[in-house]
Amino acid sequence: MKADTLSVSLEHGLGKYNFNSLDVFKLCMAFVVVAIHSNLESSINCEYVRQILELIYNIAVPYFFMTSGFLLFRGQQFPLNLNGRIRVHKYLYRIGKMYLIWTLCYLPFTIWGFITDDISAFNSVIIFIRNFLLVGENFYSWPLWYLLALIVAVMLILVCSFFKLTRYHVLIISIIFFLLGIGIDYCNQNGLIPQLMDLYFKLFKSTRNGFFIGFIYVVLGMQIACTGRIVRNGILLGGLFLGILLSFFYPSIGSVLITYFLFQLILKMPMKFLREKYCIHLRIMSTIIYLVHMYWVVLWGYVLQENGYKVYILSLFSSILLSLVLLKYKDRYWFRSCF
Repeated sequence: MKADTLSVSLEHGLGKYNFNSLDVFKLCMAFVVVAIHSNLESSINCEYVRQILELIYNIAVPYFFMTSGFLLFRGQQFPLNLNGRIRVHKYLYRIGKMYLIWTLCYLPFTIWGFITDDISAFNSVIIFIRNFLLVGENFYSWPLWYLLALIVAVMLILVCSFFKLTRYHVLIISIIFFLLGIGIDYCNQNGLIPQLMDLYFKLFKSTRNGFFIGFIYVVLGMQIACTGRIVRNGILLGGLFLGILLSFFYPSIGSVLITYFLFQLILKMPMKFLREKYCIHLRIMSTIIYLVHMYWVVLWGYVLQENGYKVYILSLFSSILLSLVLLKYKDRYWFRSCF
């Protein structure tokens, strides 16, 4: 298959070259995540618009996974050499620290949730530990599942590298995990293998985790980064069209195709008219908005006693405003630890 080589720097982090389009769309996807948690679709009466919105919802966090995989592994050989392994270890340490910090930041909501649900102190501790280690979220800390899933996905890739598997082997393994997740949901919905399903869902609550969701998207981002190539426009548009069609029948599979081909299409939009410094700020803002918006969703939902477009607009505006304020402290150690 003919492919177009990406003319970009392979430096890690905020190097000389930045992917402006990735940063712009990452901010857009952060806006989508706020819409998900604000229950924006409840304000829409048109069923067709709701379906389109649901389709966009399904690719928001997967886009975050693909972007993370792409930026982490760009310029890397696979299996990873010593420098690559060091880079991944540092990344895991940083994301792990963020996950711990934000779990603590959302702890007041967690305690409040346990109290309002009248859960005993002992059961609360057990549930909290289970959710922290295996689920990635507690009361109102729903965005944090992404951080835990990202840690799991990157660790799986690191294990594959340790066993000297090629990136194509890793891709096949990630697809198997993805299909296994679909199979688990199917068995659970249809009452198959009930004892095993009960055990699984008591532990993990859902298949929305690093094994069955995060893994395949991070690997797809890694594939593009390691090869440095993207397919031609005709294939991209055809893949997007196929993904949209499949989304109406098999949403999980359709979302993979849409995210994969959309991501490559976005890479073909360098947006050179935007200054890279501002795009870096957009990248940071998207992370801040993603992590802090639930505070505003809960606050405005409590004040208005409703969900929908009003909560969405107020929560999004408040999150953007807070991110602009916090950007002033981007060089501080505490800021780099949190975001």
